[in-house]
Amino acid sequence: MHSPNKVDRHASDPVSTVEREFHAVLEQLEAHAVAADWDDVEALTAKVRLLVLEIPAANRRSALLAAQRCVNRAEAAANSAREALSGRLRDLSRGKAAKKAYELR
Repeated sequence: MHSPNKVDRHASDPVSTVEREFHAVLEQLEAHAVAADWDDVEALTAKVRLLVLEIPAANRRSALLAAQRCVNRAEAAANSAREALSGRLRDLSRGKAAKKAYELR
């Protein structure tokens, strides 16, 4: 029997479970973005969108801010990877141009 002063911890479990899952998916999303697993990023993004709708309106703003920070970090990682790849491709292109110029001599 429940006493009137006792707090039912299970009443808030669905909310906290959804929010924990939301943050876990954000971490996965960021990890896959850093690893450039774009198919997984798309699937996780769809999951984040669905989970946001399950979060109570009172907590949704902080969840969306967390999602924005995650997206910003993922975008920075993607930009860094793109710059590194562009630099490598540029170096390879210069090497081919130098090789071609050397062969013409």
